[in-house]
Amino acid sequence: MHSGGRGAFPSRDDFISYIEIYERALAADIDRGVRVHRITCQENRWVAETSAGLMVERDPVIATWPDNVPVIPDWSGMKTFPGPIIHAADFGRVEDCVSF
Repeated sequence: MHSGGRGAFPSRDDFISYIEIYERALAADIDRGVRVHRITCQENRWVAETSAGLMVERDPVIATWPDNVPVIPDWSGMKTFPGPIIHAADFGRVEDCVSF
């Protein structure tokens, strides 16, 4: 259990700290405050219509806050996408996802 969180879910401060450390370690490009209006799968890529314009990604991560219950929203192409779709609550080690 995380300090201040509930069960498997970290507190707000723990989550922010984790994301900041993860972002630095991976040199990740995280777009904060962007709303996703629609997401579809096109040729094994996810195309998101967002408040910041179109985004095309192979491996998008969609994060929402505040959340205490893990939810994977349903979107077009999800059922036919060839790769795994996992919730962050089920994410273990980065090494386990290398073959995705």
